[in-house]
Amino acid sequence: MRSRVNDQEISGELTADVKIVGGVPKKMEFDISGSTLSLDKVGIAGKQENFEDQSWHARLDIHDGSAVWKKPTRVKIDASVTMSDTRPLAAILSNQRGSHGWLEKVLTVDDVHGQARMTVAQEQIIISHALVESDNIDVGAKGIIQNRTRDGVFYLRYKKLDGILKIKDGDRNFDVLGAREKFDGYSTDNEK
Repeated sequence: MRSRVNDQEISGELTADVKIVGGVPKKMEFDISGSTLSLDKVGIAGKQENFEDQSWHARLDIHDGSAVWKKPTRVKIDASVTMSDTRPLAAILSNQRGSHGWLEKVLTVDDVHGQARMTVAQEQIIISHALVESDNIDVGAKGIIQNRTRDGVFYLRYKKLDGILKIKDGDRNFDVLGAREKFDGYSTDNEK
């Protein structure tokens, strides 16, 4: 796959191993628990930072998943996430914010593990909970992505410092007081 996002090109190999372990084929409803998505050979080409490492990899293991393959299409998953490190994400952020070498060093973490619960339905993505954690850094997201709007929260902890970016109707607000509690308490209330 290849995509251009805000003056940077992002490429990689996406492999899907979709297992159908049950469901109702007549209704096009399937249990896809046990399926995996793998992302390899990622490349980032931007004005400030580039990244290319043939050994970099990320994997999404779907523990509980369901899909309805008719209109409206609906996919709901509960999954764990692993990635070799966060260097591609740090490169993307550096390209968004300009040249900040310290930012790339802070955000580069090895052996990342986390979990995610999300639903794709009715032309929107609902991220009920996504959080990756390590000794020094945690990154989380909750929210709703629609065609033209994005509402939600992003949580970041580096060592003992943490903060939360809240996005509502395009307005952004960054807060450092009680950031983890606000992240944990945030709910995508119109999730179905």
